[in-house]
Amino acid sequence: MIRGRLPTQQLLEKYEMEPVFAHLAYHFRKGNLAGFQRVLADNMEFFRSQGNYLILLERTELLIYRNVILRLSRIQESEGRGRTISYRDVLVAFRLSSQNLEMDVLEMESILSSLISQKFVLGFLFHHQQLVNLSKKQPFPPIMAAHA
Repeated sequence: MIRGRLPTQQLLEKYEMEPVFAHLAYHFRKGNLAGFQRVLADNMEFFRSQGNYLILLERTELLIYRNVILRLSRIQESEGRGRTISYRDVLVAFRLSSQNLEMDVLEMESILSSLISQKFVLGFLFHHQQLVNLSKKQPFPPIMAAHA
């Protein structure tokens, strides 16, 4: 997951990990941070025994927010609004994903700047206009490319 590749159904079944990892993969794909963290917490002992609880907890949060931006950009494009997203829309999406209604614009902007600086999302932040402008050429490069 942290490399941008989700396990296949066959692989999960082979190692009898399907029930747990299938739910994680679902929430990861959908950009549902609260759901992902809930599944992780419910199965904490299992993930600790595998030695990957903290890795999944810490390394996937930013990637899930990336998936939120990806889904939001697809919605914007389908409505013909282009690749510019308002901070307001991003903040609402992040609040829904994390179920953290206390998240403010500064925290959201910090997450966005981290996504951009780590090259998980290609684009620019316009602080004064409160806009995110995504790159015209592949604004969401493969996660493996960002790790390279």
